[in-house]
Amino acid sequence: MKLYSVFLPTGGSAARSLEGARFVKLGFSWPAFLATPLWAARHGLWLAFGLWLALLLAIGLLAGFAHVGLAAAFLLYNLGVLAFGLEADRFRQHRLSRAGFLIHGLTMGDSVGDAETVYFAQRADALAAPKPQPVDRDDGAKPPAPGAADGADLLGLFPSRESYS
Repeated sequence: MKLYSVFLPTGGSAARSLEGARFVKLGFSWPAFLATPLWAARHGLWLAFGLWLALLLAIGLLAGFAHVGLAAAFLLYNLGVLAFGLEADRFRQHRLSRAGFLIHGLTMGDSVGDAETVYFAQRADALAAPKPQPVDRDDGAKPPAPGAADGADLLGLFPSRESYS
């Protein structure tokens, strides 16, 4: 099971915001690790793409001027794209936040489709649940104070206020 964060667009009706829901998988992203530039371009994360280019430029300059070997440059590159794999969900969450989406909750599923099914089923259950109705009291008696049991205060340690008068 994977954990997904749910983002809903702001403004508009509730039904329209549910139609525009976005699900972001939390945790390590293999596509962001293995194909960083393609992943960044696919999700429109141009800042991440620019950071990847800066990483390549820095490693190239380091290899050229400091005479770092090919194995060390490859290790540095892999450490850099490992950071992209670890932070991929945060890049996407930040982009959604800047686009006017608000985080609405978390859900779980084996895939995005499963996570959507679970989330919308929970929403339907919450909307369909009957709301508690107030009880009519015909006898004129006052309901007990919250937390009060038979005139005793919390845990029965202190006498009620009525006993002082």
